[in-house]
Amino acid sequence: MKRLEPNIFGPGAAARVRLISPIIAFLGCWVAGLALAVFGLGTENRLVLLLVGMTPAVLYLSFIMYLDRREPEPLELIVKLMLLGAISVLPALTLELGLGKLPFFAVRNGLDNLRVLFLKVAPVEEACKLFPALFYVWRSPDFSEENDGIVYIGASALGFAAVENILFVMAGGYNVGISRAFTALPLHTFTGVMMGYFVGTARFGEPRRVPRQILKGFGWAILVHGAYNAVVSPGSTAEWLLLPAVIGLFLAGAFFLWHGRRLSRRRSRAAQPGSEDCRNEPPSDGGGAYRGVWKIIASRFLIAASLGLWAVLVGLFRDGRLALKFDSLLALGTLVTFLPVLVGLLLEISYYHHHHRGNCPVAAATGPPERDGKETEG
Repeated sequence: MKRLEPNIFGPGAAARVRLISPIIAFLGCWVAGLALAVFGLGTENRLVLLLVGMTPAVLYLSFIMYLDRREPEPLELIVKLMLLGAISVLPALTLELGLGKLPFFAVRNGLDNLRVLFLKVAPVEEACKLFPALFYVWRSPDFSEENDGIVYIGASALGFAAVENILFVMAGGYNVGISRAFTALPLHTFTGVMMGYFVGTARFGEPRRVPRQILKGFGWAILVHGAYNAVVSPGSTAEWLLLPAVIGLFLAGAFFLWHGRRLSRRRSRAAQPGSEDCRNEPPSDGGGAYRGVWKIIASRFLIAASLGLWAVLVGLFRDGRLALKFDSLLALGTLVTFLPVLVGLLLEISYYHHHHRGNCPVAAATGPPERDGKETEG
């Protein structure tokens, strides 16, 4: 069977521009942020701060939409969901302020702080990102495959994240914006992706399992969100866990993005029985089991070196030998280690993609659910 490869480098400049422009934009923001951190360029201009707050969310959304390029969703619907997520910041703030007045959420020690993070902040924010968008899009005819859940809930989450990020950047300046672009924004992005994946599987699964699937995604998002906040909250003694936490967020997000696309492709193949998009053949370029092992070696080295650098920075900071505020430490460490970690993760994904691309799912999914509300299992 002939293996069909995606035409990402196909003829014409448009395909190449679509491929490399998000990468260039992302790396451009990274370089600009590094320059601001190192050389202190510019002043606290409100317009610049607004752009610093908004740009990361737009780039993360562009990445999610790029992965869904085979069957892109209506831009109008994505914009509406992003605006819905942005508006949901208001009820989230109202609920958090109201719950904060209850004696149960009074903070007197570290245990009280964990209770606030896991039982107030994380549930409220994840609920405001999920449920308005869920009710808006659940019966939409454009919700036609599992991966659409990731795109729609991800858009809502990034609308929420953009407004929250703007508020923090306006109050804290460039350093806060730079550090959040590579820490808090991935949190909101990938908890949204996680919930969206479970929404997609619920939409096309057994009707009796719909509440369970949605609540499962919501519960995992709360757990991840609360754990992240516990690491970065003021007074935390677990600053050294920040980089592993961010790496874990990216890996978890990549898993759900990949699995959502896999389910959608399975559905497309089931709808077109003659399709040859199934990659049953092993790679034809040879090389044996050790081909590409250099990617794993380089990946582990880059990630280990970045972890080591974070350990050194945190050690110097806690000993008082690094004259930086905590947010400046986060910005510096994130900027210096972001690119090596990104390259390491890409090498890791490339290695496993090469060695597992021959796996083809045996079970086929059924078509889209009937419009009368009777879904079939996907």
